[in-house]
Amino acid sequence: MCTERNSIEILGTPVEVIRKKIKHLHLTVYEPAGSVRVSAPQRLSDDAVRAFVISRIGWVRRKQAAIAAQEREAPRELITAQTGYEMMGAEIERLVAHWEPRIKVTVSRWVVRHMKTRWGTCNVGRRRICLNSELAKRSPESLEYVVVHEMVHLLAPGHGDRFKAYMDRFMPDWRRRRAELNHARH
Repeated sequence: MCTERNSIEILGTPVEVIRKKIKHLHLTVYEPAGSVRVSAPQRLSDDAVRAFVISRIGWVRRKQAAIAAQEREAPRELITAQTGYEMMGAEIERLVAHWEPRIKVTVSRWVVRHMKTRWGTCNVGRRRICLNSELAKRSPESLEYVVVHEMVHLLAPGHGDRFKAYMDRFMPDWRRRRAELNHARH
């Protein structure tokens, strides 16, 4: 995909603009610094992007304030990143071993890495799952939900009715867990 990047300042806020072959504008505020990015169709001018961001500047400021407030909150438990990842790795190993016979799938490999927009991914062909390192900061229940979610993709690749039926069967409270996890992100 051909992309073009540039930065513009809008009402004192630096905004990264990425132009690509898409139909609609997408506005995102990223943690941890509250940086702003707009994905825009290639044909759109800087003035049109500027007008779009200005029309949503209240939302941008609220998101940045929420991120800043979240950064100021004291962590409930002080652990080093190394210890957190080691604990997370041991828990993932336990969860995969626990769920493989129940779901009747085999995970060939799992990895943990930083991801900006997803809690996990699944490569069905390679039978590999990837989990977001941020899950180390979430509840064990949330980690279990993401592990099961990605493992169920080995049975049903999309998020359609078949996938939902499997999730209902294996983890009846998955919708609540998903809501709590996604609420915690914001």
